[in-house]
Amino acid sequence: MINSKSIKQSSKAGLVILLLMIFDLGGIYISFYMASFFRQFITPWFGGIVYWPVYLPVVYVGMLFTVILFAFNGLYPGYGLTAVIEIKQLAKALTLVYGFLGILVYFSKANTDFPRSIFLFAWFISLGIIPILRIIIRNRVSLFRWYGTPVFVIADDEQDISIIETLQRCRRMGWNPTAVLLLNPQESNQEILKVPQLKSVDQLYNKSANDSVKRVIVGTQFLALEEEERHKLIRDLNTRFESIVLVSPAYELGSIWIEPRDLEGQLGLELHYHLLRTETLFVKRLTDILGASALLLVTSPLLLFVALLIKVSSPGPIFYSHRRKGKDSKDFQMLKFRSMIVDADQRLTALLEQNPQARKEWEDKQKLTDDPRLTGIGKWIRKFSIDELPQLLNVFRGEMSLIGPRPVTDGEIEKYGDYGSLILRVKPGITGWWQIMGRNQTTWDQRTKLEVYYVSNWSLWMDAYITIKTIWVIISGQGR
Repeated sequence: MINSKSIKQSSKAGLVILLLMIFDLGGIYISFYMASFFRQFITPWFGGIVYWPVYLPVVYVGMLFTVILFAFNGLYPGYGLTAVIEIKQLAKALTLVYGFLGILVYFSKANTDFPRSIFLFAWFISLGIIPILRIIIRNRVSLFRWYGTPVFVIADDEQDISIIETLQRCRRMGWNPTAVLLLNPQESNQEILKVPQLKSVDQLYNKSANDSVKRVIVGTQFLALEEEERHKLIRDLNTRFESIVLVSPAYELGSIWIEPRDLEGQLGLELHYHLLRTETLFVKRLTDILGASALLLVTSPLLLFVALLIKVSSPGPIFYSHRRKGKDSKDFQMLKFRSMIVDADQRLTALLEQNPQARKEWEDKQKLTDDPRLTGIGKWIRKFSIDELPQLLNVFRGEMSLIGPRPVTDGEIEKYGDYGSLILRVKPGITGWWQIMGRNQTTWDQRTKLEVYYVSNWSLWMDAYITIKTIWVIISGQGR
């Protein structure tokens, strides 16, 4: 007999798949159209003929091939994928799509009417459009309760519920914890973080059958069980669930660049720290130079306008510099547009002495929600992160990167504890993982985890996602 809950889950997943397919197909079509438009624009300089109706059959084939490849890469509905991994999978699949189309056009002898540069332009445009569309869709659709698939969580005790917290916070992944089993419960709670708590393994198995749950997420603390008990639990889980996910609390080990290794029946995990490799640093430095050059060129009118506003609106210099810790603990002067009054440091000292609440906020976050030191223009340029733009000069000088951990002072680096030396092994960035994932709403412990996560899991795909999210943070005015 077919389980009614299984049918409902399939229909919900089908709706997500349909939405993603529609926007994926639209993204490919728009990419080709924009590419042909751009190719038409440069025709007077490069010659050739651009005729859109001729390209439509190739575009339709490309749309079909895109859906097929995306499906084979697990992108429909794509539950369980982080945004970074999804962008990586999309980039690989799209590269294959346009490579296939190029070969198809070549052998069909249509290349005389189809400038090959259109493939290059369309590929580049789709690498931006389709991930952005998918990020928007998932962020919006994940707000509905029907989005995602149910999962069970097995944890050690009440203190080990970070798995549930992560899944509830990252709704876009689509793994919805619907029940939790604690192996060593300390309290008799009916719910944990609003997730029903089960009393036994047998109750977990019965519920999995009734609710058609196919995935269980297990904290690796269960390895501390007695060997016989652990082996029995693993065997039972293997017979009842299609997928078992083991989660380690050791966030500093990284997670994206881990490769499983078979050591004659024993599971081995090989970790790669790409951001510490010479060839990776070269690519990142080249990206920094090209990106900073483009940003300076595009924003130069804005930079001049803001500099003029600062000069005429309040006494003092246009720029403000502050000593920060860079790569390998080397000090450098980080540049900003001045957003505060001239005697800001003295004002801050007096405020913290008189206001205990402000002092606590400053100690926790090194920022104030309503900072009385800000000028009128300063509040505006901080809201949209415009005050950070002069740091492009720091990027040119090799002191900073476009993306990386946030630059810190001597006092702040101590709050990272033992992780400070790891974070300072790379260049600080204008924007980064912490800035887009929580910024001033996070504690120092959470900030440390976010910064270590970036260093341990860096990839070009992660930088691409950070870039997209940074643009949204700036546009939405969340840069305070």
